[in-house]
Amino acid sequence: MLTQKKYTIYILVFLLITIGWLEDRHLQAMLDEALVSSKAMPLSQYPEFVSAKLLPLAQFVENFQIKNGRLPTNEEFEEWSNDHFSQQGAWYYYEKPIFMNQWGIPGKDFVVGAWRGEWIEYYQSWDKKSFAIGTH
Repeated sequence: MLTQKKYTIYILVFLLITIGWLEDRHLQAMLDEALVSSKAMPLSQYPEFVSAKLLPLAQFVENFQIKNGRLPTNEEFEEWSNDHFSQQGAWYYYEKPIFMNQWGIPGKDFVVGAWRGEWIEYYQSWDKKSFAIGTH
């Protein structure tokens, strides 16, 4: 469970990222790692959230990859997510972030995430599984 101080820091970081004042994905990953209060779960306990929020993010990346022969850049993902997922908190990694132990195929696989209100739920492309990091 998050302490009040950690929760406040997490919300502040989330807001700074959302409004674009904090754009360094590596810094974001380091903060995610610092605020982890539980281990990543191999399967989500919230399949409705995965279907409604994470799969559309993953489908954008997969469709972009098919059309362009490469993964989108952070800027391309952010442009799409701002139009289709605005004010909901979306994350995208095309390289292994420090909070993950495993990764799929570099240049092919990715991770997307969405804010659930108390934690971030992630989806990894190589095995089509989701996991949570945060107060969960």
